[in-house]
Amino acid sequence: MIFIAAFAAMLASCKQVDPIDDPKDPAPVRIDPVITKATDVDFENGDVIGLNIVRADGVYAENAPLTYNGLEFSGNLCWYLEARDPSEIVAYYPYDAAGVPQTFTVKTDQSEGVSSSDFITASKSEVYPSFNSVTLSFRHRLTKIALTLANLSGKSIDKVELDGLVPVARVDVKDGSAVADMSAEKTSIRACKVAVDTFWKAIVVPQTAQMNLKVTLSDGKQLVQKLAEITMEPSTQYAVSAVVYNDNVRILTSGQIEPWLNGGDIPGTDDPDVPQEPEFEEFDGYFVYDGERYNTVTLKDGNVWMAENLRYVPYGKTVSSDPLENSGIWYPATNAEKVADPSLVATKGLLYDAATAFGVKEITEENAASFEGCQGICPPGWHIPSNEELTDLVGKNSNGDLSNPDAFYYDSGQDGAPIDALNADGFNWTFVGIRNKTSITTNPSYAVNSYNGVYGTMSYIMGSTWYKTSYNKDTGELSNFQYYSLMSTYNATYSRVTVGYSSFLMGLSVRCVK
Repeated sequence: MIFIAAFAAMLASCKQVDPIDDPKDPAPVRIDPVITKATDVDFENGDVIGLNIVRADGVYAENAPLTYNGLEFSGNLCWYLEARDPSEIVAYYPYDAAGVPQTFTVKTDQSEGVSSSDFITASKSEVYPSFNSVTLSFRHRLTKIALTLANLSGKSIDKVELDGLVPVARVDVKDGSAVADMSAEKTSIRACKVAVDTFWKAIVVPQTAQMNLKVTLSDGKQLVQKLAEITMEPSTQYAVSAVVYNDNVRILTSGQIEPWLNGGDIPGTDDPDVPQEPEFEEFDGYFVYDGERYNTVTLKDGNVWMAENLRYVPYGKTVSSDPLENSGIWYPATNAEKVADPSLVATKGLLYDAATAFGVKEITEENAASFEGCQGICPPGWHIPSNEELTDLVGKNSNGDLSNPDAFYYDSGQDGAPIDALNADGFNWTFVGIRNKTSITTNPSYAVNSYNGVYGTMSYIMGSTWYKTSYNKDTGELSNFQYYSLMSTYNATYSRVTVGYSSFLMGLSVRCVK
């Protein structure tokens, strides 16, 4: 099985290959896979690829199965002994024992997972026999649909389908092409639930289609919404966001392109000013995002977290030193004078409002509840943490109504997660302070509370789960959107982190979780 994800990916650099100088026995063929990093990033133990090796004098190996052991693919196939003769290797997944496929059909029911519907290939020329494994960069060749559903129906969602799609592709393993077989009958593709009722995904064949989004509620009621016609490209992820009500489905956005391959936005027009997403490369214990290195850590909850605050400046944004400016992104001001200090960015990160962190132009009453687990400005395969992830980590809401005493870092003596315990495991909580603006009508300012010589003792890390929408009790006008976030308390009584509520207009630190 493969975790497929997303939104943008990188090709890893190849390993140095040491040729066999004096071969006596043939070396086994071993493949070190690199899969494009979007939302799903790795092969799992037991996955099988089919491998072809072609030399100048003909085919050396055809459709040889190699099995993944957690580090590399290997099997019974060995190299030829002519160490100085190059070859071309081509691999594909999932393996077909009947032979190298010329057609590939996605499953119409992907509710149990999308792995077996994900057609992936890799190729490389000028490969020489070697005792080392050969690095191959695998690419997704079909199309991924990522659905975000804000469920306001009062019922659970039983099934999500995309109707009106051709499920069969004509494929070429060597060049990686996948073209819809338009002679095949159109059908419905049942999506896989990723998290609760909010996130769903499906792998489909690239094609031009006008799909129907079908949502079946737990009471059996089926809601149908027609989507705009769109040409879905290979290796690309498309996002559909909708609100599910009791009697209809309302589309918020449809056809937003989030590429699988490089993480950049594929524009819907020929506008040359549409930016590409920043480069991203992931390693063990850190990643490099837009030229900046960030340490990462696996905590007791099993999730991989950023171990430092985000410093990324999205395209079109300008970092402000003035909290009165509604710039969406600000320098930190961790000092007694409450004056922005750009020199602190390297260690403290930047402060973002919710719209900037979630990667949208604005937050409205219609979309406020639809951002849980969103990628936002995080790198591909990472996201703004949800309330469930926050609460499972620290266990306690500051107001006491979100207790989880079984949380991984909860300590009853601190009534939350002790900062020392988090930092001992490498989380590196950073006191930064906030750009404070508690509602639409209040005046913003830097808040850098201090205790015992430490400034910014009340700091927040952005969460993506909507808490509530507030209105002015006198005028009835919109006042605020609030989201769950991590909050530190550092004083004579507590040195802890809990889950608190933050206004969508506050400037907070951002840490992404994988």
